Amino acid sequence: MDGLLAIGLPVIFVDSLTMGKSVDVVQAANREGMKEATLHLLRTTVGPLAFVGSRVSPQEGTPHRERLEGFRDAHRELARELREDYLFFEWVDLLGGGKAGRKILDLDPRPTGVVCSDDDLAHGVLDVLQAAGIEVPAEVSLVGFGNAVHSRGVVPSLTTVAMDIATMGKRAVELLEQRIKQPGTAPVAVAVPTNLILRQSTPLPTTLSHVRLTPASPASRPAGDCSAENRRNP
Repeated sequence: MDGLLAIGLPVIFVDSLTMGKSVDVVQAANREGMKEATLHLLRTTVGPLAFVGSRVSPQEGTPHRERLEGFRDAHRELARELREDYLFFEWVDLLGGGKAGRKILDLDPRPTGVVCSDDDLAHGVLDVLQAAGIEVPAEVSLVGFGNAVHSRGVVPSLTTVAMDIATMGKRAVELLEQRIKQPGTAPVAVAVPTNLILRQSTPLPTTLSHVRLTPASPASRPAGDCSAENRRNP
């Protein structure tokens, strides 16, 4: 990367660390998306909530840090207690989620919801909860981030925050074209809105006036739409 920048080639970062570089970046609205997901759990469960993030979540400038801050923002907005001992940071994969899940089993009181900064982490947590005989979402609700392919296929299907990958790619190309034409302009940061997709791993809101009930692909949903997918067809 340093070599590309050193010879003057335009570089666009997409949903990643800029590592202190003065470059254009396109990101999902990670903080806002996670805040929306956390608000959903805070409004549909009694709490407390646990958070499972990446090992880089505490580091400034990472997408996972933004998601952690969104979790905190939601608690502040509703004046709900956030317990620091209910925050866990692991490698972002099934094993990391499973490790966090086993720690969550030891919490007292047990959280009524778990917010994960990636679907792989959520999948790992789900496996551990189910192995322990804990019903999702009857006893513990679960939210992921990313709308990975497996988030729809697991049982129960996973409520998740979907990133608008198509729009992010389009905006990255636009920034690249602009950077080629105007190489001396200041770096630009673009945040693309996310979509909260409600599935079987969380309760539906008590009022559905703001929720779209017809299934739709993430690419077809308008930015910021909160969609509840058909629960009989996870």
